[in-house]
Amino acid sequence: HNFARCFLMFDSSVLYCMNDRLIVHGGKKLNGDYKIQGSKNEAFEVMCACLLTKETVVIKNIPNIVDVTNLINVFKLLNVKIEKINDHDYSFCAKDMFNVDQVDFDVLKSFITQLRGGVMILGPMVARFKKAIIPMPGGDKIGRRRLDTHFYGLSKLNVVSYFDEKLQSYVCTTDQL
Repeated sequence: HNFARCFLMFDSSVLYCMNDRLIVHGGKKLNGDYKIQGSKNEAFEVMCACLLTKETVVIKNIPNIVDVTNLINVFKLLNVKIEKINDHDYSFCAKDMFNVDQVDFDVLKSFITQLRGGVMILGPMVARFKKAIIPMPGGDKIGRRRLDTHFYGLSKLNVVSYFDEKLQSYVCTTDQL
């Protein structure tokens, strides 16, 4: 989330990043480059943002680690088209992405329960489909890693979230976003 170092010009639009807020001025379509630092967390954020668009997105400098591979497997399960350009560069196209109810939930669970950052697909899924369901994320056991900040942020976007005991999964829905 460290946007403080960011100032980008896109055509005549200006994107300022100050105090962890993005401020966009202008009426034109944004496009351009943003260099990720090669950390897992930053890569996850940018990769999950790809789910918001139907356009092809190329991401460079993605770390070649198990968690990234698991997230890529989640994307493949969701029918995101992925091209591995080299060990650290990929292209993603979520044009024909499936919602979670269109995939084998047990397979999704096998990936998400190994992946703490899997919760980050919720926002893009709700934005695209107005509903998302993900199994309880897993991942490392280093310290307590809260998920409520994700749900709090989604609630500010008119998303209702709850934990379904029967499914052992988080459910998020909205009428508008």
